[in-house]
Amino acid sequence: DPDELDYSTRDGVVTFTFADKSTKTVAFGKEDIAGRNVYAQVEGGKEALLLPKRVEDGLAKGADDLREKRLFTLDRWLIDRVTLRGPKMELRFKKDGEFWMMDSPENDFADKQKVDEILTMLANLRTKRFLDEAPADLATFGLGKSPLATVTLEAAGVSQTALLGDRVGPPPAGG
Repeated sequence: DPDELDYSTRDGVVTFTFADKSTKTVAFGKEDIAGRNVYAQVEGGKEALLLPKRVEDGLAKGADDLREKRLFTLDRWLIDRVTLRGPKMELRFKKDGEFWMMDSPENDFADKQKVDEILTMLANLRTKRFLDEAPADLATFGLGKSPLATVTLEAAGVSQTALLGDRVGPPPAGG
């Protein structure tokens, strides 16, 4: 009986807003005896619904859980230029058909396997957590006037750059 289900013991209430600005609110109640499902009710409805618990778990994510965590989002196989800049050297590569060419510090063929290894490593970089959306001072993160390294990837005219900071101690409070 839906009237006997206790929805007040859980803090799971989700409101969906649709394109026409209408809304539907779903309240989540207790888990079933096996702990695999959760009771739910649509606001104003009389029926009790039994949903897989993963539905409620999926809706209970925070903003950081839903953010892109990859450092670079360009398609790794479409990247045609790479720039690696450190305090004492800059390496630049560009793709020429199936080959990688080094532009800097000299013009020559690059080791395709090495460039591909670098691209694979960069494509797999993920953030562990988000510290500050708009830091007032990048030096706090070792990203001041001279970051440890700057990496720029380009694909079809679109570029993405990441500044890599030096270790500066523990992260700021609240981060």
